[in-house]
Amino acid sequence: MTIASSALGGMMKERLNWSVQRQSLIAENIANANTPEYAAKDLKALTFKETLSENKVGLKMTHEAHFNTPRGGVGEYDAKASKSGYEISPDGNRVVLEEQMMKMNRTNGMHATATNLLKKYNAMYRIALKGQ
Repeated sequence: MTIASSALGGMMKERLNWSVQRQSLIAENIANANTPEYAAKDLKALTFKETLSENKVGLKMTHEAHFNTPRGGVGEYDAKASKSGYEISPDGNRVVLEEQMMKMNRTNGMHATATNLLKKYNAMYRIALKGQ
């Protein structure tokens, strides 16, 4: 069994792949900031629930009150309502450099977090193997 084949390793690998692909799209958006009629592209965000189900990590409820939340859960939050609309330039370009730079910075942070988690997981794995 390798670290990448474990559920946690698979989740981190998926996050790293997603962040690399997103950085590539953001770079493409920035490169086309002056192209008429160009619309900015972005990847669908990874959600924790989807990532868990894709990596076959099951959550086990040991008590019926563990997953209850006072207001009905996170599903009530509408992510679309919090997103601002894109500005459109006179030539029809829909790339806002400030938004692209914020996305790039956020994606860099996600990539760094996943890399650090993978390093910690690897170190923990090595400690466990030395103990045997």
